[in-house]
Amino acid sequence: MLDVFPTGEFSYKIKGDYIVVDTPNGNINIPFIALMNCMFCKHFDLDEKAINKCKAYPNGIPEEIMIGKFDHRKKYKGDNGIRFEPIEESNA
Repeated sequence: MLDVFPTGEFSYKIKGDYIVVDTPNGNINIPFIALMNCMFCKHFDLDEKAINKCKAYPNGIPEEIMIGKFDHRKKYKGDNGIRFEPIEESNA
Protein backbone atom coordinates (compact mmCIF):
# COMPACT_ATOMS: atom_id res chain seq x y z
CA MET A 1 0.00 0.00 0.00
CA LEU A 2 1.31 3.41 -0.94
CA ASP A 3 1.19 5.63 2.14
CA VAL A 4 2.58 8.78 0.51
CA PHE A 5 -0.58 10.64 -0.40
CA PRO A 6 -2.62 10.73 2.83
CA THR A 7 0.12 12.14 5.03
CA GLY A 8 2.96 14.59 4.63
CA GLU A 9 3.93 16.78 1.72
CA PHE A 10 5.12 15.55 -1.63
CA SER A 11 5.69 16.80 -5.12
CA TYR A 12 5.52 14.98 -8.41
CA LYS A 13 6.35 15.29 -12.08
CA ILE A 14 5.32 13.43 -15.19
CA LYS A 15 8.27 11.69 -16.81
CA GLY A 16 7.40 9.64 -19.87
CA ASP A 17 4.88 7.02 -18.84
CA TYR A 18 5.57 7.48 -15.12
CA ILE A 19 4.57 9.83 -12.35
CA VAL A 20 7.66 10.42 -10.23
CA VAL A 21 6.62 11.23 -6.68
CA ASP A 22 9.30 12.96 -4.60
CA THR A 23 8.82 12.10 -0.93
CA PRO A 24 10.96 12.69 2.15
CA ASN A 25 12.03 9.04 1.79
CA GLY A 26 13.06 9.35 -1.86
CA ASN A 27 11.42 9.06 -5.27
CA ILE A 28 8.68 6.61 -6.15
CA ASN A 29 8.11 5.84 -9.84
CA ILE A 30 4.50 4.92 -10.52
CA PRO A 31 3.38 3.75 -13.96
CA PHE A 32 1.00 6.46 -15.15
CA ILE A 33 -1.75 4.09 -16.12
CA ALA A 34 -1.63 2.29 -12.76
CA LEU A 35 -2.47 5.37 -10.75
CA MET A 36 -5.85 7.01 -10.41
CA ASN A 37 -4.46 9.85 -12.51
CA CYS A 38 -7.54 12.04 -12.25
CA MET A 39 -6.34 13.57 -9.00
CA PHE A 40 -3.24 14.87 -10.79
CA CYS A 41 -5.24 16.49 -13.62
CA LYS A 42 -5.93 20.22 -13.74
CA HIS A 43 -9.49 19.51 -14.94
CA PHE A 44 -10.39 17.36 -11.92
CA ASP A 45 -13.08 18.81 -9.64
CA LEU A 46 -11.53 19.05 -6.19
CA ASP A 47 -14.87 19.73 -4.52
CA GLU A 48 -15.24 16.90 -2.00
CA LYS A 49 -18.92 16.61 -2.91
CA ALA A 50 -18.10 15.96 -6.58
CA ILE A 51 -16.03 12.81 -5.95
CA ASN A 52 -15.56 11.79 -9.59
CA LYS A 53 -16.29 14.81 -11.77
CA CYS A 54 -14.20 16.99 -14.03
CA LYS A 55 -14.53 19.45 -16.92
CA ALA A 56 -14.53 16.59 -19.43
CA TYR A 57 -17.11 14.58 -17.49
CA PRO A 58 -19.27 16.86 -15.31
CA ASN A 59 -21.78 14.04 -14.80
CA GLY A 60 -19.16 11.52 -13.68
CA ILE A 61 -15.81 10.25 -14.92
CA PRO A 62 -16.04 6.85 -16.67
CA GLU A 63 -14.77 4.04 -14.46
CA GLU A 64 -12.14 2.95 -17.00
CA ILE A 65 -10.49 6.37 -16.72
CA MET A 66 -11.01 6.84 -12.99
CA ILE A 67 -9.38 3.55 -11.99
CA GLY A 68 -6.54 3.90 -14.48
CA LYS A 69 -7.51 1.22 -17.01
CA PHE A 70 -7.51 3.86 -19.77
CA ASP A 71 -4.83 6.48 -20.36
CA HIS A 72 -6.84 9.69 -20.73
CA ARG A 73 -4.02 11.46 -22.50
CA LYS A 74 -5.74 9.76 -25.45
CA LYS A 75 -9.21 10.47 -26.87
CA TYR A 76 -12.08 8.80 -25.03
CA LYS A 77 -15.76 8.78 -25.91
CA GLY A 78 -17.59 11.86 -24.63
CA ASP A 79 -14.57 13.83 -23.39
CA ASN A 80 -15.30 16.76 -25.75
CA GLY A 81 -11.59 17.11 -26.48
CA ILE A 82 -10.73 17.72 -22.82
CA ARG A 83 -8.01 15.28 -21.76
CA PHE A 84 -5.56 14.76 -18.93
CA GLU A 85 -3.28 17.73 -18.33
CA PRO A 86 -1.03 17.73 -15.27
CA ILE A 87 -1.59 20.28 -12.56
CA GLU A 88 1.00 23.02 -12.85
CA GLU A 89 3.15 23.34 -9.76
CA SER A 90 3.15 26.86 -8.37
CA ASN A 91 6.17 28.56 -6.91
CA ALA A 92 4.03 30.41 -4.35
